[in-house]
Amino acid sequence: MKRGKKAQITIFIILGVMLFAGGLTYYVSRSSSNDFSKEDINPQLVPVYSFVEDCIKQTGENAVYELSKKGGYYSLPKLNTNNIPYYFYEDKSYTPSKKDIETQLSLYIDENLKKCINDFKNLESFNITGKKIKTISKIQEDSILFSVKYPLSIIKESKTYYVENFQTEITSRFPVIYASILELMTQQLNHTKSVCLTCINNIAEKNDFYFEINYLDKQTIIFIILDNRTKINNNTLVYQFAYDLK
Repeated sequence: MKRGKKAQITIFIILGVMLFAGGLTYYVSRSSSNDFSKEDINPQLVPVYSFVEDCIKQTGENAVYELSKKGGYYSLPKLNTNNIPYYFYEDKSYTPSKKDIETQLSLYIDENLKKCINDFKNLESFNITGKKIKTISKIQEDSILFSVKYPLSIIKESKTYYVENFQTEITSRFPVIYASILELMTQQLNHTKSVCLTCINNIAEKNDFYFEINYLDKQTIIFIILDNRTKINNNTLVYQFAYDLK
């Protein structure tokens, strides 16, 4: 029994030392679920969270705009023409899956978020250092959710905080455009040697899109969807992909 008491005392002493040593260090975490709120944030860190999540929103919107111009890709596949990927080539479909596009969106955020962050120069009252960014993107019914793991060490008034989880959701018609393309491609597979104009008209009217068809040559066409209801940096969202009529 005496041994047990000594062990307990030792544990209490160790815990006391740990608590004392960590007195000026704070770990701020959010729930791993998607329904966390700003109430979980230490008030001292609200400016940091707001800044990072605003940057995620801005970078996410840019990702949607840039990827749309390249058929949902940030890193283009080898099978492309004029930087526009083929969705159909030599009687085979190459339409990217939703998961493929989510991966491309995440890659864009990972590689471009720090441009907006700009070494946190807009937050001069904080001393902030960050590590590697890892993003998970989720295309939803009428929005895109970006969950970003960005470990930060933040010093404010001699206190150190550690945070890493950020999340931003942007409302977008991008999911509607992608669903419309899947519908068009399904119908177009029954007209592999020609363009199904009726299909295009029906989809355009149903979703309030504009379609353009550009012929690069006798067998290669570019489908272009213009969504005037979606503006990113005052620019109309343009989605385009190539189709081979061989």
